[in-house]
Amino acid sequence: MEDYGRRNGFKFITVKTLDASADYEPYDRTRAFYFKNGFYPLEVFPLFWNEENPCPFLAKYIG
Repeated sequence: MEDYGRRNGFKFITVKTLDASADYEPYDRTRAFYFKNGFYPLEVFPLFWNEENPCPFLAKYIG
């Protein structure tokens, strides 16, 4: 995805997942993967999906 983005002039890749405050172990691994690969948390949207599933918005600069 990063190579595709760079070839097409993208500056960032963004992802959404489940925030750590939801305390759901499988998503701990998901967030660890994103952090290991250079993504940074920008904001948490507490109602993006619903109150039980807060959504962090993560971004990685590729440009």
